[in-house]
Amino acid sequence: MTDMAVSMIIKLKVGDVSESIEKKISILDMETELTKAFHQGELQATTILFDLLESQLHRYICTHTGWKNIGTDKRCVLTKTGHITYRRHIYRDEQGHRRKPFDELLHLQPWQRNSNQIEGLAAGLASRIGFRDAAEIFCRIVKHIGQSAIKIEQEIRTSMVASVYGYYADCVFSVVS
Repeated sequence: MTDMAVSMIIKLKVGDVSESIEKKISILDMETELTKAFHQGELQATTILFDLLESQLHRYICTHTGWKNIGTDKRCVLTKTGHITYRRHIYRDEQGHRRKPFDELLHLQPWQRNSNQIEGLAAGLASRIGFRDAAEIFCRIVKHIGQSAIKIEQEIRTSMVASVYGYYADCVFSVVS
């Protein structure tokens, strides 16, 4: 009875791309193995979707703009789904600036390694309970994020808030003076 297992196949279809995940699920650890299989499917679907969207964007830019394609580059971003690695095209626009439109579409800064949703979740959690506890909780929910990432994120958000309050404080004091 303890060696019972079930084979499961998850078929993914995103656009014209089809992939399948085949997994043998043990009855002893069924919940964990199902969660892993579904997460793997979600990750694959997101990766395929990124590739399809980027190729559509590339076709559009090549036919509707005067931008010159100067190559591709690989990028890895942590999303709610997990780490997504994708290739994106790099262009030179009419003014001579390097552009990465897929990153712009995702609202990602050149230095950014976490999606905006991940950064918002991490900062919100860290601002309420402290970065160590937030890191521990966040590591359990979203794999691959560490305390240092949350600490950096908390510092960035704190400095942003401080600069906004500083700006308003300067405005208030200049009006009062």
